Amino acid sequence: MSSKYIRTPTKPRKVYSYPNNLITHTTAQANNHYQHSTPQLQPFSNQLTIIMHFTSIITGAAALFASASMAQPTARQAPVAYANIMVYNSADHSQQPVRIPFGQLTNLDQYKVTKLDLISLSVNIPDIPSPDVKDVVCQRYNDKYGVQLGSTEFTYENPALISTNPVEFGWVLCYVRGKSS
Repeated sequence: MSSKYIRTPTKPRKVYSYPNNLITHTTAQANNHYQHSTPQLQPFSNQLTIIMHFTSIITGAAALFASASMAQPTARQAPVAYANIMVYNSADHSQQPVRIPFGQLTNLDQYKVTKLDLISLSVNIPDIPSPDVKDVVCQRYNDKYGVQLGSTEFTYENPALISTNPVEFGWVLCYVRGKSS
């Protein structure tokens, strides 16, 4: 084998790069470059000072916003008055709790129903006491006008048995029954 085909290793050359002009130089060129000019970099202490000032400003702003938000009055919970009803579907052995607002004929088409049961109340109205769950009456209707009855009245103690096969939820109205004197 002849020696002309064997490559001899060469000495690696150092390469320098400068951010100002992004030109790379060999060692000889770099030494020559240092005689003429050197890039001016910002001293590390100045960079550190800038970072410290920036951090102080951000921390101060965060403290200011935090103290301002604490000074605002707390928001009150919106008044609510709901009858909580359990919707049963015996065909798929499911039950789903739903909320029916008092005094509003309410439709929940996404449910199929075989039985409805009043389970509790969610009432939070300032200066008005919550009624007793035993004083609440609900009624299912087949139409949105509340004209065609869809069930008997149901209460906390007496659920409404709608059908043996699942039917549309229909429309439900719940209200507080007045006490007779």
